[in-house]
Amino acid sequence: MRLGATHAEEPLHHPARQYPRVKCSARATAGSATGEVQCFSKSGLFLATHVAMAPGSEVELEFYLPDGTHLSAVGEVRRATPAEGASAPGLGIRFLRINSEALAAIERLALAASPV
Repeated sequence: MRLGATHAEEPLHHPARQYPRVKCSARATAGSATGEVQCFSKSGLFLATHVAMAPGSEVELEFYLPDGTHLSAVGEVRRATPAEGASAPGLGIRFLRINSEALAAIERLALAASPV
């Protein structure tokens, strides 16, 4: 089954972040969790899901970037966010191991989405 991305949008900048995030809408799996990648960067992603995982858990990730590149990586759950107000519940996942093709595609997409 292909887990597909529908689009990428402008990067989200936060002063404390090392890399800009790119908005995304892509079905993905992270270990036993299935959900929607809402944004990603060179360092990780946010997966909207109702599946709870403890910070520090290692997960295998699978999804397709908006340009069609298959992303297969190993990540670590850095934070688990409960549903609050308009915020979706989910997992902040940092990449530990990622294939070079996917990393290069992430960098291209982040640059293409950056304001000139």
